[in-house]
Amino acid sequence: MVQANATVETGAAGRLAPLPSSPNAISSLSGDASRQVPALPMKGDRQQTMALILKTFATMGHNSVEKQEDVYVHVVFVSRLFHFKDDVELYIEEETGMVHYRSASRSGYWDFGVNRKRYEEFRRLYMSGV
Repeated sequence: MVQANATVETGAAGRLAPLPSSPNAISSLSGDASRQVPALPMKGDRQQTMALILKTFATMGHNSVEKQEDVYVHVVFVSRLFHFKDDVELYIEEETGMVHYRSASRSGYWDFGVNRKRYEEFRRLYMSGV
């Protein structure tokens, strides 16, 4: 049984956490094609990219920044109806010019595509420069 809204392991030293064994998560670093999403390009330098990431989350709403470092951010989204919590992490990999993305539900086994839809919304807003 999965505990509702249990805390989830997040990235150590700014890296993204591994995906859980349940199919309720996605990541740009996943080796499983069904749970993989494309990494995003940096938009300017590290500071400009982080500013755009934070602006994108602010535009999306229903979230709070839990941890922010130079190249890493951990955000918690709360669903409107049942107040389920989902963890989203982004890691700016300056060496490759890419932003890696991870989104995972804290509760349940299936996410019914919520994490992928959130990624698509984030990608659309981020790529448009909000």
